[in-house]
Amino acid sequence: MRLGQWIAAVGGCVLVAGGCSVQGTSESTPSDSASSAAPDRSALPVAEREAFWVDYTQRVDLALFHGMTEPYDVRAGRKVMSGPRLAGYDFTVAYAKASDEDETPTSPRYTGLHVYSQPFTDYPKWVLAASRRTDHADGLRRIGKWNMHLFTRASAKAEWLEQEQAILASGDVPAPLSADDAVAGADADRRASRAAKQLVRLWEDGKRSPELEVSPKLDRVVDALTDLPSNSAGDAWLTFERWPDLPTRSVRATGTTLSMLALRATLHQQATAGTYLYWSGPFAELFGSGHSSSLSRDFVVTVLLSLPDGKGASDRVIGLGVDALLDKAT
Repeated sequence: MRLGQWIAAVGGCVLVAGGCSVQGTSESTPSDSASSAAPDRSALPVAEREAFWVDYTQRVDLALFHGMTEPYDVRAGRKVMSGPRLAGYDFTVAYAKASDEDETPTSPRYTGLHVYSQPFTDYPKWVLAASRRTDHADGLRRIGKWNMHLFTRASAKAEWLEQEQAILASGDVPAPLSADDAVAGADADRRASRAAKQLVRLWEDGKRSPELEVSPKLDRVVDALTDLPSNSAGDAWLTFERWPDLPTRSVRATGTTLSMLALRATLHQQATAGTYLYWSGPFAELFGSGHSSSLSRDFVVTVLLSLPDGKGASDRVIGLGVDALLDKAT
């Protein structure tokens, strides 16, 4: 597998074209029930959630259909995504256009599981929301992944936009608390930042902290980034930095605090002496066809952390998302 093909498999696999009419659903749970005696002060009230998932699913479907088929129009994507998620979408559209390959039309449907929200008195607002994705294509129904989304809303007239998304290690996620009880503690962001640094140290140097647990299923997400193609000679390594101007989002849940943050990852590759590297296939059209002793590519890595209540319990990485980026390719 050539370098360009390999990166496409890693960075562009989460967005698939769709052009069918779709519906989203929302599973009701005791924690999310509208029958609670307390007033619903969530940024996304229970009564609005079924309509929310229907609307979100339809907007995603339109974004994928228009972006992954001629004329590869990205405007629909801006009506459903923002920030890192939109940056990954832009890469996927550009790659689809450059590859000029027919994609099997796929219709994603999202089943809402939980919404985690603190109370808000004004905009902007944000929530974390867990879902199960099911893809429908060629008359077949394919069960997709469990996901955790970060949605933001700028004003009462604005749409909810997906800013980040992580694939969950499993569907076993904590139950939400009421909005008033979901306000994260003052040290949540500091604790999440420490856990993120421990995770980066693991990825960069292989040094695993005893204070941080990472599911083997999620370990493989970043392992794939450094698994060089068989026909490439040289060294590869990763470096990370926080996604600029994007805060950590933390919210309390039953027995834990959930924190989501975004990292910018750069994959560096250095050719061995006497050899060179080059972009192949669609990547040559996107980034140029010249030869070089080194190449680098950028990705956004979304991290979902569970920071358990009490003392002695290790922090856990329970979700990761990886999307390739268009910019800063050298």
